[in-house]
Amino acid sequence: MKSIFKKVFYFLGSLCLIYLILMIPIHSDEEFTGAGNDPFAWDKDDFWKELEKSFNIYRGVGCDSVNVLIDFSISEYKGMIGKLHHEHFTPDNNFFDSLELVLFKTSTQIAACNKRAMEFIDLNMQVRELVKMQSINWDMNSPITRKRLYRLLYGNRAAIEEIILQMPEDKRPDWIRGTNEPSDTKIGILNNSLIRSGDILVSRGGAPVSALISRGNDYPGNFSHVALALVDSNGNLNFIESHIESGVITTNVNEYLNDRKFRIMILRPRYEMLKNVFLNTKLPDEAAHTALHEQSIRHIPYDFEMNFYEPTEMFCSEVVYFSYKKHSLELWSGMTLISSRGIVNWLGDFGVEHFTSVEPSDLEYDPQLSVVAEWRDPRELQKDHVDNAVMDIMLEDADNGEVLDYNIFLLPVARMLKGYSWILNQFELKGPIPEGMSPISALKEQYFSSLHSKLAREVMQMANEFKFVNGYNPPYWDLLKMARSSKNKINSSN
Repeated sequence: MKSIFKKVFYFLGSLCLIYLILMIPIHSDEEFTGAGNDPFAWDKDDFWKELEKSFNIYRGVGCDSVNVLIDFSISEYKGMIGKLHHEHFTPDNNFFDSLELVLFKTSTQIAACNKRAMEFIDLNMQVRELVKMQSINWDMNSPITRKRLYRLLYGNRAAIEEIILQMPEDKRPDWIRGTNEPSDTKIGILNNSLIRSGDILVSRGGAPVSALISRGNDYPGNFSHVALALVDSNGNLNFIESHIESGVITTNVNEYLNDRKFRIMILRPRYEMLKNVFLNTKLPDEAAHTALHEQSIRHIPYDFEMNFYEPTEMFCSEVVYFSYKKHSLELWSGMTLISSRGIVNWLGDFGVEHFTSVEPSDLEYDPQLSVVAEWRDPRELQKDHVDNAVMDIMLEDADNGEVLDYNIFLLPVARMLKGYSWILNQFELKGPIPEGMSPISALKEQYFSSLHSKLAREVMQMANEFKFVNGYNPPYWDLLKMARSSKNKINSSN
């Protein structure tokens, strides 16, 4: 009997020893350096407050009076669009400051009385295309250019979405058409929208990490994923994309859409550029087939380092970058820059090592590409904004020194799950911890996602209460206040 107890004691002792050994964290002395730039900041808090004040005044006086102002503002806006058509401007020209002012002023009026909302949205899509056309001859890596494009194009998007959020939910548009860019490649259908082989689809997922990818760079954006469309000889539409869980894969339409998305934007290379510069209007289709070929001949793991110069592993943007560069079209005229110390540290915790790279949001600004159309889920747009606001506040705290924590007592379990995942990966199966992600990174991601989700739920509740009291959805700057308040409560309780 004593012998049995002794064996049990040794067995349990051995398990405890193994557990304690597996609890020992591996510390890295590596310090990452960001891109070294100054992240963009609007610094317009007083201006946003004035816009909201004006919005409430417009709501109070009624649409009959406001529509007179809207008529004048839209007429002024159309006049500026005419100038964009016929004149060429440098990015530092004061004309763009005036254009931005008219954009926000008019959008505030239309948010209050949205009878002419779709007309104004169509005008904004024209402005987006004309500004991108203006930028063809600008230095896309110049800080002046980057700031100007961001203010105009991101500001344009923000204005449109604040209008949409003030519209009745059943009146909100889903698809908004952009430039009818010609193409000589095969046609597919996605949600009643025409897709051409070689089109690039940038999208925003619903996971907390999607918010980090979208917002975690010098020019916070709205997109977290890129996929390359391919229409085969039978007319079937497929997508070549890279996912954290599986690496590079080919998906069909249903699989692509079943991966939760808040928004999708369709980008297409300019036809005149393909025709006159590359002498090959089939180039996008050839790029898509290059991506398909690479994916079919080898397993390509997800690239957590974000090293787009080395294609052994690929993250989602890298698939598109690599495939088009093989055909001499180098996309991302303006590189993605990640300079903020807090964001660099957090992304470094997830395995990122390169902070001048190519990310989904910055592809929108590339003048080599036209925006063909954009889809938003009208029911999820407020959730999208809440997720962004929470992420922005979390990243503020990251810059102030907050680190991503994890439960060290779960580290042995995570390491065993990593071993199990490694075995599955040898048979090209997905494991509970993605290939290329360390156990500690997996635990930090769990902590990060849990915190973001908790804050997002609280802010969404606060936003709903705001609407109940005030009669309208809170604008983004109010969501930021709510997120900051909620985060401060957590900080003070720790």
